[in-house]
Amino acid sequence: MMTYLLLCFFVSGLLLALISTFSIQRKDRRFYQRLLFLQTGAALVLISISGPLAALAHHSFYAHMWVHFLIGMLAPLFFVLGRGLSFFLSLLPTRAAKAAVRFLHLPLLRGFTFPAAALTLNLGGMAVLYLTPLYPMMMDSQALHWLVHIHFLAAGWLFTAVIVQTEPLPVKRSLLHRGAVLTAMIAGHGILSKYLYANPPAGVSAAEAASAAQMMYYSGDLVDVTLLVLLGWEWWRRREVTPAAAAAHSK
Repeated sequence: MMTYLLLCFFVSGLLLALISTFSIQRKDRRFYQRLLFLQTGAALVLISISGPLAALAHHSFYAHMWVHFLIGMLAPLFFVLGRGLSFFLSLLPTRAAKAAVRFLHLPLLRGFTFPAAALTLNLGGMAVLYLTPLYPMMMDSQALHWLVHIHFLAAGWLFTAVIVQTEPLPVKRSLLHRGAVLTAMIAGHGILSKYLYANPPAGVSAAEAASAAQMMYYSGDLVDVTLLVLLGWEWWRRREVTPAAAAAHSK
């Protein structure tokens, strides 16, 4: 397993190193820091969709929950820390990059970047998967399995990007607004975890559901605390900038 982890990390790093040669971003220390975040996120996705863990997740609810954590929570966090959307736009020609930004500002896509909408897609998707017959259906369908993975990754990235707001998204909301939505996400994720602990999905034993729900609960806390720290850091930077700006203005 460890060998496979290192292999995924190496492959993702090699691919990103090759792709980054086309980026117009300035190749400074921050660029390579962000590239390392993107490499880690890509490696986590590879681990989730291939190798021993992915094979085990087809018949183990506990392994599936690990995949849910890696591809739906941790990988999106690293992609947002690495500013993956900005990196992708920097690979495009100027005209294509401007067209992509205009595409993101279309009314339908703009609606998805509201914090409440991102919360609904993320938490609502989990609720639909685990509280309906969709989970046992997914275990019997490879195509549905892949669709769930794609939704986990996309919804997880969107929610994280909306909360942290380091990407060029069309909708910007206040720190207080995003903090309230994150609090709702933490509460909803915890409630769903506890519900699964007592009410396993069809075909899952009570013992396996208990261990998977505990894993879901505590691993979610890890990412949630990180997001809270990032929001706190944003607040602190604004607190430092405001007095400095006021002093400069008074001069």
